[in-house]
Amino acid sequence: MKRLPMRKIRDVLRLSAEDLSTRQIAASLAIGRTTLRCYLDRATELGLSWPLPPEMSDTDLERLIYGASRADLFATLDRPNLQTLPPGPCVFAKWKRARVAPDYHVEVDSSWYSVPFSLIKQEVDVRTSGQTVEIFHRGRRVASHLRTAGRRNHVTVADHMPSAHRRLGEWTPSFQASRQNVGAGNEDRPGRGRLLRVGNGRPSRSVTRQVNARIHRGAPLLIWYSRIFHGVTH
Repeated sequence: MKRLPMRKIRDVLRLSAEDLSTRQIAASLAIGRTTLRCYLDRATELGLSWPLPPEMSDTDLERLIYGASRADLFATLDRPNLQTLPPGPCVFAKWKRARVAPDYHVEVDSSWYSVPFSLIKQEVDVRTSGQTVEIFHRGRRVASHLRTAGRRNHVTVADHMPSAHRRLGEWTPSFQASRQNVGAGNEDRPGRGRLLRVGNGRPSRSVTRQVNARIHRGAPLLIWYSRIFHGVTH
């Protein structure tokens, strides 16, 4: 039998005492006719009629009809199984499925977060909470970042990068200044000096444009950049 509020059960008894049909009572109280008939039969079995005794409270009526009130059921069934609340507040988190880009980053809210480069083109699950971005692959967490406040930012962990990318990241301005004459002594090697050295020994603009265009296309193309300097940077 569907459990109804005590107010609605009182309305059932009152309208039944006014000689309304079950169809009219069901339509008036927005309950099914089968449910209504069950309560009317239960009231007849218990000898309940309208008006109810003034001293009968909703709790008394509930215990009479159901055998126990909601408070009784809570005390006997729910309370013994309650667990203590967690020490911290509940943290709301969002999940999404994403595919790792060729630059081993995953897009989250218009910013990019790195994962190990071996996961390039793999599908991962991303969990974002208040200040944290966590990335999982097949149920295992592979990356965790502090969430950046801006947009179009790149958050990269050095351990996620291929070795060629890490070496490139170590090229500070002072290191590059010490290599101004990187093409010196290579003029006898076809293409080497002509490619790298123009006038004052700095890379030509065409090489710079090529490097900038390739730097976002993954490890193989950055290895191409490293090979240009192989033998003169080590």
